[in-house]
Amino acid sequence: MAYKNRPKKKPPLPQDPQVRLILDQIDSAKQQVSMLETALDMRLLQLANERFNSPYKDGELHFGFYECEKSPTSQCVYLESDDPMHDFCLFCEDPEERK
Repeated sequence: MAYKNRPKKKPPLPQDPQVRLILDQIDSAKQQVSMLETALDMRLLQLANERFNSPYKDGELHFGFYECEKSPTSQCVYLESDDPMHDFCLFCEDPEERK
């Protein structure tokens, strides 16, 4: 039963040029989305630092489930380091868990 240990082959790339072009555009769009998400995170950290005069770092933001009219993302944003229970949105000051 040696066939179980063989590495799986990757599917061949599409030969159709239009399909290849569309796949390339999808890859490019994914990269742009990733860059925009990073830019958004950095700007939100900048806003948090300005508001609270504290040096927050990347990776400390948690995006909540509720809509927030005051947030630039239209959803609540919490700082993991200062608020691990997500009781205080940076913008509207509401908790993530609402009853």
